[in-house]
Amino acid sequence: MPGDGALPLYAALYAELGARQLMIDRQDWGRHGIGPWILSRDGRDIGIGGFRIGFGDDGLEISTRFLPDDGQADLIDEFITAALTYAEDVWNEDRFFARLAPGQSATGRILENIGFSADGQAEGQTVLRLRR
Repeated sequence: MPGDGALPLYAALYAELGARQLMIDRQDWGRHGIGPWILSRDGRDIGIGGFRIGFGDDGLEISTRFLPDDGQADLIDEFITAALTYAEDVWNEDRFFARLAPGQSATGRILENIGFSADGQAEGQTVLRLRR
Protein backbone atom coordinates (compact mmCIF):
# COMPACT_ATOMS: atom_id res chain seq x y z
CA MET A 1 0.00 0.00 0.00
CA PRO A 2 1.38 3.44 -0.87
CA GLY A 3 2.41 5.33 2.25
CA ASP A 4 2.41 9.04 3.06
CA GLY A 5 5.81 9.36 1.36
CA ALA A 6 4.15 8.57 -1.99
CA LEU A 7 2.47 11.98 -2.24
CA PRO A 8 5.26 13.65 -4.28
CA LEU A 9 5.10 10.80 -6.83
CA TYR A 10 1.31 11.00 -7.02
CA ALA A 11 1.50 14.78 -7.43
CA ALA A 12 3.99 14.34 -10.29
CA LEU A 13 1.74 11.75 -11.98
CA TYR A 14 -1.71 13.27 -11.32
CA ALA A 15 -0.94 16.98 -10.77
CA GLU A 16 -3.61 18.62 -8.57
CA LEU A 17 -5.47 15.29 -8.28
CA GLY A 18 -2.48 13.52 -6.71
CA ALA A 19 -3.59 13.69 -3.06
CA ARG A 20 -7.09 12.51 -3.98
CA GLN A 21 -5.80 9.59 -6.07
CA LEU A 22 -3.43 8.53 -3.29
CA MET A 23 -6.36 8.55 -0.85
CA ILE A 24 -8.46 6.41 -3.23
CA ASP A 25 -5.62 3.93 -3.75
CA ARG A 26 -5.03 3.62 -0.01
CA GLN A 27 -8.76 3.08 0.58
CA ASP A 28 -8.78 0.32 -2.05
CA TRP A 29 -5.93 -1.42 -0.26
CA GLY A 30 -7.67 -1.04 3.10
CA ARG A 31 -11.07 -2.24 1.90
CA HIS A 32 -10.15 -4.88 -0.66
CA GLY A 33 -6.46 -5.72 -0.20
CA ILE A 34 -5.95 -4.80 -3.87
CA GLY A 35 -4.58 -1.59 -5.32
CA PRO A 36 -1.56 -0.03 -7.01
CA TRP A 37 2.02 -0.53 -5.85
CA ILE A 38 4.79 2.07 -5.98
CA LEU A 39 7.24 1.09 -8.73
CA SER A 40 10.91 1.90 -8.17
CA ARG A 41 14.13 1.55 -10.11
CA ASP A 42 17.63 2.15 -8.76
CA GLY A 43 16.15 3.40 -5.47
CA ARG A 44 13.97 6.03 -7.19
CA ASP A 45 10.16 5.97 -7.39
CA ILE A 46 9.27 6.01 -11.09
CA GLY A 47 5.57 5.17 -11.23
CA ILE A 48 2.61 3.27 -9.89
CA GLY A 49 0.95 0.14 -11.14
CA GLY A 50 -1.42 -2.49 -9.97
CA PHE A 51 -5.00 -3.62 -9.90
CA ARG A 52 -8.43 -2.30 -9.18
CA ILE A 53 -11.48 -4.43 -8.66
CA GLY A 54 -13.61 -4.17 -11.79
CA PHE A 55 -16.92 -3.37 -10.16
CA GLY A 56 -19.55 -3.97 -12.82
CA ASP A 57 -16.91 -5.47 -15.08
CA ASP A 58 -15.36 -8.91 -15.44
CA GLY A 59 -12.04 -9.42 -13.66
CA LEU A 60 -9.36 -7.15 -12.26
CA GLU A 61 -8.39 -3.92 -13.98
CA ILE A 62 -4.63 -3.52 -14.41
CA SER A 63 -3.09 -0.11 -14.91
CA THR A 64 0.29 1.60 -14.89
CA ARG A 65 1.41 5.20 -14.81
CA PHE A 66 5.08 6.16 -15.10
CA LEU A 67 7.01 9.39 -14.87
CA PRO A 68 8.24 10.52 -18.30
CA ASP A 69 11.38 8.56 -19.12
CA ASP A 70 12.96 6.67 -21.97
CA GLY A 71 12.88 2.89 -21.84
CA GLN A 72 9.50 2.55 -20.16
CA ALA A 73 8.30 -0.16 -22.53
CA ASP A 74 10.57 -2.76 -20.91
CA LEU A 75 9.44 -1.68 -17.44
CA ILE A 76 5.75 -1.77 -18.36
CA ASP A 77 6.12 -5.23 -19.90
CA GLU A 78 8.11 -6.52 -16.91
CA PHE A 79 5.69 -5.08 -14.36
CA ILE A 80 2.50 -6.29 -16.08
CA THR A 81 3.89 -9.79 -16.57
CA ALA A 82 4.93 -10.00 -12.90
CA ALA A 83 1.64 -8.50 -11.67
CA LEU A 84 -0.44 -10.96 -13.71
CA THR A 85 1.57 -13.89 -12.34
CA TYR A 86 1.09 -12.56 -8.80
CA ALA A 87 -2.68 -12.17 -9.26
CA GLU A 88 -2.95 -15.70 -10.66
CA ASP A 89 -0.80 -17.31 -7.96
CA VAL A 90 -1.95 -15.35 -4.89
CA TRP A 91 -5.53 -14.35 -5.71
CA ASN A 92 -6.40 -17.19 -8.14
CA GLU A 93 -7.61 -14.59 -10.63
CA ASP A 94 -7.77 -15.47 -14.32
CA ARG A 95 -9.69 -12.52 -15.83
CA PHE A 96 -8.09 -9.12 -16.43
CA PHE A 97 -8.84 -5.97 -18.36
CA ALA A 98 -7.22 -2.63 -19.08
CA ARG A 99 -8.59 0.70 -20.25
CA LEU A 100 -6.44 2.74 -22.59
CA ALA A 101 -6.94 6.45 -23.05
CA PRO A 102 -6.26 7.93 -26.48
CA GLY A 103 -2.52 8.27 -27.01
CA GLN A 104 -1.55 5.11 -25.09
CA SER A 105 -0.86 3.05 -28.20
CA ALA A 106 2.57 1.90 -26.95
CA THR A 107 1.01 0.44 -23.80
CA GLY A 108 -1.69 -1.13 -25.96
CA ARG A 109 0.94 -2.90 -28.08
CA ILE A 110 2.65 -4.20 -24.92
CA LEU A 111 -0.66 -5.53 -23.57
CA GLU A 112 -1.45 -7.19 -26.91
CA ASN A 113 2.00 -8.85 -26.94
CA ILE A 114 1.23 -10.25 -23.47
CA GLY A 115 -2.07 -11.67 -24.75
CA PHE A 116 -4.70 -8.96 -24.21
CA SER A 117 -7.14 -8.35 -27.05
CA ALA A 118 -9.36 -5.39 -27.86
CA ASP A 119 -12.93 -5.63 -26.59
CA GLY A 120 -14.62 -2.39 -27.60
CA GLN A 121 -14.82 1.08 -26.11
CA ALA A 122 -16.01 2.44 -22.77
CA GLU A 123 -16.14 6.12 -21.84
CA GLY A 124 -13.86 7.07 -24.73
CA GLN A 125 -11.24 4.48 -23.81
CA THR A 126 -10.25 1.25 -25.54
CA VAL A 127 -10.92 -1.82 -23.39
CA LEU A 128 -8.57 -4.79 -23.67
CA ARG A 129 -9.19 -8.16 -22.02
CA LEU A 130 -7.16 -11.19 -21.05
CA ARG A 131 -8.45 -14.51 -19.82
CA ARG A 132 -5.98 -17.17 -18.76
